[in-house]
Amino acid sequence: MRKYSLLLAVLLIALAFGNIGTAAAQSGAVENYTFPAQAEWLDEAYFARVGDAVNARTIPTDVSNVKRFTFAPGSTVQVVATVDTGNHNWFLVRGWDTDGYVGSGWVQETAAHLTEIEALDTPALPACSLTEAGSPTDVDIRFNDGWTHDAMSTACPIFYEGRQEETEFHHYWIVRDAGAPTSTHYLENGFMWLLEGGAWIHPADWSVGHGFAAGNTGQTLEHAPMVSFFAQDKQVVMAREGYRWPFVIHTIDGSELDFAYGAFGTDANDVDRCELTAPREMSITGIYVSADGSFRSTSVGALDCTTIIYWQLPDGTHQLYGLVGTDENLSYKFVYGAYLIPSDWDGTDIGEFVMDEIVASARVGTEIDVEGIDGLSDFTR
Repeated sequence: MRKYSLLLAVLLIALAFGNIGTAAAQSGAVENYTFPAQAEWLDEAYFARVGDAVNARTIPTDVSNVKRFTFAPGSTVQVVATVDTGNHNWFLVRGWDTDGYVGSGWVQETAAHLTEIEALDTPALPACSLTEAGSPTDVDIRFNDGWTHDAMSTACPIFYEGRQEETEFHHYWIVRDAGAPTSTHYLENGFMWLLEGGAWIHPADWSVGHGFAAGNTGQTLEHAPMVSFFAQDKQVVMAREGYRWPFVIHTIDGSELDFAYGAFGTDANDVDRCELTAPREMSITGIYVSADGSFRSTSVGALDCTTIIYWQLPDGTHQLYGLVGTDENLSYKFVYGAYLIPSDWDGTDIGEFVMDEIVASARVGTEIDVEGIDGLSDFTR
C-alpha cells in the first residue's frame, strides 16, 4: 500500500463530517419516499435478460419517482430483491450491457419483460479509476424504511458510515480494503443497507481499515486506515454539536471493534477540507418521516467550510441556507442542490453561483427565504 500525506487524505474526508446519511432529492422533487410494501431479499439471486427498454428507479412506485437510467433491451441483470406493490411486481437489480456495468435500481416486472437465463459467472467488478483521492458515492436507492447501495458497483476499497438502527453509536463498515476481497459479512446479495448513511470509495492501494485492532485505532501506522481520519474529525463535529457517541468499527473479517469517544484524539485534522477548484455537490442526510413526508436528524456541512443548500422545509418554505462548519438535527422535505464552496471564494463568487446555478437550475419556488448568506436577502422571482 502506498504512502500518502495528510493533505491528500483531506481530499477523501472533505465531505465526511456533514455527510453521514443519505441523499434525498438532489436534483428534483421526489414526492414519495414511503416504501409501498415490504421488500424481501432473494435467498438466491438470479440472472435475467431484459426484453424491453426499462427505467431503473430509486423507489418501486409508478408516481413521484426518480429515473436513474434506462436498461436497453438485451441487457443482463441480476435480480436480488423483490416487492409486490399490489399493482405491480418490482425487482431490485444490478445490470450490465455490452460495455460493462450499468448500474442498479428498481425495475417493474411487466415493463422489463425479464427472461431468466442460466447462471453466469458474476461479471468482474468495474475497475477502480481513482488514483489520487477518494470520493463519496450516494446511498440513494430506497429499501423499506432505509436505503441501499450496490457494493459491486466498483472494485475500489469501500466503506460505509452511519447507522442501521437509531442507537447512539456511530458506525463504520469496511466492506473492501486494499489487497483484500470483498467482505460478505454486511451485504445482502452484494448490497449494503443503511437506515441512514453514506459510502466512500478510495484508490485501489489505499488502506481503509488495515491496522485496526482491539484498543488500537491504527493512527500511529505509516499507512493509517482512512476510517481513523474520518472518526477523528467526526469527534470534533460531535463535540461542537453537544453529543459524544462511541464508535463501532465493523472490520472486513466480520469483527466489531468498540472505541469510546476520544479514542481518535482531541483535535481535528489540520487540513483545508474545501481546497476545491469548483463547488462540489453534497449529499444530505436524514431519516424519512412518512407522517408528514419530511426528513429529520439531518446533518450538513463540513468542518471550517462554507456550504450552500437550496431546499424545501417541512412547512413548505423554499430556503437558501448557508453555513460555515456543520449543523445537525435539521429537518427538510426536498433538497434541490447542496454544495461545498471552495475556500478561496468570496461573497461575490458565492452570490453569483447561488443565483446563476443553484436557483436557476432548480426552477422551483417563487418566494425564497434566505438564511446565512451574506449579501443576499429573501426574494421573490
